[in-house]
Amino acid sequence: MQELSLEAFESSAVFESPHLRANAYAALGAAEIVERASSFQPAFDLLERTTTTLIQAARSAIPWPEARLTYDNARIPEALLAAGLAMGDERRTALGMRLIEWLVDSETRGVHFSFTPVAGRAIGDRGPAFDQQPIEAWAMADACQRAFVVTGDCRWHELALRAARWLFGRNDADSAVYDEESGGTYDGLTATGVNLNQGAESTLAGLGVLQAAASLRRGV
Repeated sequence: MQELSLEAFESSAVFESPHLRANAYAALGAAEIVERASSFQPAFDLLERTTTTLIQAARSAIPWPEARLTYDNARIPEALLAAGLAMGDERRTALGMRLIEWLVDSETRGVHFSFTPVAGRAIGDRGPAFDQQPIEAWAMADACQRAFVVTGDCRWHELALRAARWLFGRNDADSAVYDEESGGTYDGLTATGVNLNQGAESTLAGLGVLQAAASLRRGV
């Protein structure tokens, strides 16, 4: 299976895109390969190329590499942290830490996360704003888990769990976004509660958050 996966990866390693999240996801996949097969050059090349795109964007736009926060925001710093670990590159790690620190500060309201809404928001805007989506909690939980692995700082452990608590009502509407009875996750958090639809993306996001929380509780 590993040989087949490497063959499949090599056939798609010519990937190029100007879009930051596409590069972030490609980098996360490449980092997984590099960590397990460090001599596999196509993965290393893709990891370097995609994260260089993120670095250049972050260099030209401070504090965040875009004019507006949009969706799945924490995947960008997570990709840099993953690349820093896989490549042994302190520059990528440091940039990833700077971006996740800024994002956590921007999306924290009191003792809970107040995520960027579906319509996005400008740099400097403060919440709460709606509708907030579960995919933001998933990205944040994974990025904070990665920061915990990088630093060993228990603060990141707690922040990843805070993203999970968002699902269970520690949020701007004091409403549970995860449905414990069905195992599904509601599509969004509104000012008055939740969007009762339980779509596939939202449910997968909820499961991803819970998986990250469970991994931290096991010390993984």
